[in-house]
Amino acid sequence: MTAAGSDADVSGESGADGSAATGDAEGDSAGDGDGDGDSAGDGDGDGDGDGDGDSATTGDGDSATTGDGDGDGDSATTGTASTTGDGDGDGDGDGDGDGDGDGDCLPSGNTGGDVPCVPCDLSLASTASSVLSPLNGNIFLGEAQLAGSTIYALDEVGPGRVIFTADTNILYGEMTTCPLWEWLGGAATLPDVAGFGKHVCSGLGNNLGTYPSYTHWGTAMPAAYIGDPCALKTDYDAVIFCALGPLDPQVTQTLVDYVTIYGGGLYLASEYYPWADDSDVAAINSIANQFDVEFGKEWLDWGSATGDIDFACFPAPQ
Repeated sequence: MTAAGSDADVSGESGADGSAATGDAEGDSAGDGDGDGDSAGDGDGDGDGDGDGDSATTGDGDSATTGDGDGDGDSATTGTASTTGDGDGDGDGDGDGDGDGDGDCLPSGNTGGDVPCVPCDLSLASTASSVLSPLNGNIFLGEAQLAGSTIYALDEVGPGRVIFTADTNILYGEMTTCPLWEWLGGAATLPDVAGFGKHVCSGLGNNLGTYPSYTHWGTAMPAAYIGDPCALKTDYDAVIFCALGPLDPQVTQTLVDYVTIYGGGLYLASEYYPWADDSDVAAINSIANQFDVEFGKEWLDWGSATGDIDFACFPAPQ
């Protein structure tokens, strides 16, 4: 499958956190000692105005019965007095609210803001493809076309990033000066990637077999990650799904949350119809539709063509 050329302007945003140093490990205003990251007197309904859930008599972020003074917002029921002021609410002082001590399972902190630009270009080679199209006025970061139809697109979805392709031959075969895979994984270097679905995700007919840090799961997502997008993001920066149906709705929701809450990268890859059959297309659209994209049921087979995307401003990986 090969794409005909199109030009695309690119912009991206990311945010940065910051506030006054206060000694409570969260950068909030001095005086509340709660580790909650807000200013004292915020009126959030905790009873003393500091947002930490403690009584007004202690001001330390703990319950009034312990008063260990650590400012971490932990519960008195754990019996552990933290000295770190971690604000995680579990009493162990590690800053990790899920209890595993790794501090990783947290929603993405990407809240918007300007990011540097990287001038670059992207070329594709495709020989047969299906099509995809934006929904609800969605505007892609960049796209490439074959025979007047979009077959490849990049998009930013909340804190995450998604690449859509209607030709699996393109996978890791993009000819580009852009930090494309770094952008997808939100990493400064090539990200850790996992893939599953149709057998082409093993590297058949594409270059995934040469990717330096790639794990092929086979036809299904491992059960350990289903319903746990946070654990998925902890282990992998990006995930590839090669359209294969039917797809468990829990897997769909895991991937959507992985992108929209935890800032993961997702590469959705379909194929020409009917090689990607009705069930396969329905499976990939159960994910893509939630990002305002629809894969079609087409077979564009006009031989090799080339698609070029010239990015005046490609967002630098963050």
